[in-house]
Amino acid sequence: MQRGIMIGCVGLMALACQPAPTPDCAAAVEEALARQRASFAEASPATTLEPPIGQSLPAEEERSGVIANAAGPLTLLGPQLVPGQPAPAFVLRDLENKPLASERFAGKTLVISVVPSVDTPVCEAQTGHLFRSMEALPPDTVLLTVSRDLPFAQRRFREIKGYDMLYGSDAYDGSFGRSYGIAVKESGLLARSVWVIDPEGTLRYHEIVANQRDEPDYSALLAALARAAP
Repeated sequence: MQRGIMIGCVGLMALACQPAPTPDCAAAVEEALARQRASFAEASPATTLEPPIGQSLPAEEERSGVIANAAGPLTLLGPQLVPGQPAPAFVLRDLENKPLASERFAGKTLVISVVPSVDTPVCEAQTGHLFRSMEALPPDTVLLTVSRDLPFAQRRFREIKGYDMLYGSDAYDGSFGRSYGIAVKESGLLARSVWVIDPEGTLRYHEIVANQRDEPDYSALLAALARAAP
C-alpha cells in the first residue's frame, strides 16, 4: 500500500487565517517574503519563483460568497468543480524542487488536504488530524496536504515537527489553486479545503470550508472516501 503526504509550510503567511493586513503589516509581510525568497535563491541559485507567493494571481473566473475569514468575504479564482467530473491534472514541487505530478497517483484513491499554511493553529490542526488518520484509511489511498509554501520552508517544518512525510508546494505558479478554483485573490494563498479523487481520476467529493478559521468536516470526508475507494 502506498501512502504519502505532501505538506507545505511557511510561517510568514497567516493571512488566510487572520484579518486582512494593514498597509504597514502588508509591507512587513512582503519584506519577510522577499527575505525568504532571497534565502531560497541563495540555496538554489538556478531556481526562479514567478509569481512570488503573497501576490494575487490572475484568473478568468472570480467567485464570491463561497468563503470568508475574520475580516469578511474572500474571492476565489478559478472554476467551480463538481463531483463526477474529471479532476484537473496538476504538478507540484517536492522538497528537492522537483516536479511532483498527479499522474504519479494514477490507480490510487487520492485525498487532498489543502491548507493556507501549516504554521497557523487551524492549518496545523487539520494536518495533524489527517496524519493521525492515515492508518485507518482504505488500502491504496494516498493522502496529500498542499499549500503555496516554499520547499525549503517545508523542510524546516518537517524538521521541527518530526513529520517524516512527502511534501509538495504550489508556490511557483499557483496553477493547482487556479485549476481547482481555490486560489484566494486577496492573499495569493489557497483556500482551506479537502478533496477525494477516485482511482480513475474522477472527483468524488470536496469541501471548501466556508469559514476559513474552521477545520473541515472530517466525518463527511471519511464517509466520501469509503464510497470512493475500490
